[in-house]
Amino acid sequence: MLKQIYFLRHFQTKNNMNHLLNGRNINVPIIKGNSLHCENNIELIFCSPALRCKQTINFFVQDITPPIIYTNLLLERDLGKMEGKARKQMIKQYPTLFFQNKFIVYATPPQGESFDLFKNRATNFWNYCNSINKETILICAHNQVLKMLYFTIKNKAPTINSWNSLSFPYGEITKIQCTR
Repeated sequence: MLKQIYFLRHFQTKNNMNHLLNGRNINVPIIKGNSLHCENNIELIFCSPALRCKQTINFFVQDITPPIIYTNLLLERDLGKMEGKARKQMIKQYPTLFFQNKFIVYATPPQGESFDLFKNRATNFWNYCNSINKETILICAHNQVLKMLYFTIKNKAPTINSWNSLSFPYGEITKIQCTR
């Protein structure tokens, strides 16, 4: 039974520093990283197949290296036409899709992934996590995906304010409390 869940957002990229919207781009590398340790032994790691996540997970240090499962379910939200574009430019071009300079979680990016598809992807991943016979897992992914997983685990619908106030720090392991 799953007892301990840890989230890890990838280390920062040049796109992050330059306020570009990464989205599904899988070839964006990290700038630098450092050793990552967890308070408990991790039995299994789930990781996005994006380069920035693969590079980040290589910095995870534990006495026994746990198996890593790369899954497309953890890819960042598909931002469609907004991928790789400057945040300020997208706010000017699509002002109704942003609130306080942040993308509205319930909005659908032009030619991108709808909220329902995004939420269903997170729910499917969470259901899979609950079906495995592990107690402690680490999930290495992207901020939007981790946020959606957080609300899924907590069994709460995000509001625009709760969504915008939640952000996972780059390259830090965060323990998530399960609600059962």
